[in-house]
Amino acid sequence: MKCINCGAECELTKSLLKWRCPFCDSLYDAEGEDAEKIREKYQEFDPEMFVVERDFSEFMDKKVTATNIKSLKRCLNELGSVEEILSYIRRTHSNCEDIAMDDIREDMINACHERLASILEPSEKLLMYIDRGIFFKNKEYYLITDKRSIFVYKKKNPFVYHKDISSLKLESFMDTPSWEINQSYETAVGNVAITGDLSGAIVALIILLGFRNDPNKDRIRLI
Repeated sequence: MKCINCGAECELTKSLLKWRCPFCDSLYDAEGEDAEKIREKYQEFDPEMFVVERDFSEFMDKKVTATNIKSLKRCLNELGSVEEILSYIRRTHSNCEDIAMDDIREDMINACHERLASILEPSEKLLMYIDRGIFFKNKEYYLITDKRSIFVYKKKNPFVYHKDISSLKLESFMDTPSWEINQSYETAVGNVAITGDLSGAIVALIILLGFRNDPNKDRIRLI
């Protein structure tokens, strides 16, 4: 497709599902076969971001885990930015009682600010609160900030800076997916809600925050 404004050849973008002119930055909607080409090209994990050491097709017969993986890929490849993923979560999961963020149960975010004031850095911004589920309601949870993921337990609060994520290991027990950050159970992003879609989006958010904070960070091993 040629740009209407300058006549240059446009490129298909993976995150916007649009044609983009590389010279004047004009954007045109990609529809039908063009949009499908983008999805097909970017349906796998980006080799510039990941070293894939596992055959994830083994999980495709598990409904929730398969949904989790598909959501992760979709958020990375089609949404493609921190802001777009946060917007997607707000639009599609605002009724989930296990999360809080701007405009969704903000009282939980404010309570965490007070509770964790001693470990939060002055410029650190809380983006999401995620409860660990019915058995740990308001007792064990994890927080995503613009810099790190903080996992709150009764007696300890382990955390990982997003730029320091070197590996993500997928575990699935009874079709309940969990992604262990740097191969540690204590820093695992477990399933949220029922379908697996939300937790896939959360993992994608953490990944993109890592590459935003350090564009030159090493690729993440998927194991």
